[in-house]
Amino acid sequence: MGTKPTWANSTFVRTSLPMFGFVVICWFGLSQLVDSKLRIRSGVRGYQKVDEYDPMERMKRLASGPAVSSLQEELKTMQHEVDIHNFTYKPVPRTEDDDHHQ
Repeated sequence: MGTKPTWANSTFVRTSLPMFGFVVICWFGLSQLVDSKLRIRSGVRGYQKVDEYDPMERMKRLASGPAVSSLQEELKTMQHEVDIHNFTYKPVPRTEDDDHHQ
């Protein structure tokens, strides 16, 4: 066997070249991920995701619909089911820590 060429023993080939290769491969992978994300986003552009996940938007949608007129009926049914003037008091059991704080 012969001796290795001098370029094979250089520090650049042993350390920097693999690092550059790693960076190029990672850059390519990230560009593919971002590209697929943009394609998916443009494909579902018609959907309003904000309305689905934002609680304030959901409340506005519910308040603007026909459910507002049935709130009075809902209140009446709840008043018939729950009698707030006639109930039995049941004390809550306390732990040892609660007894020490009093």
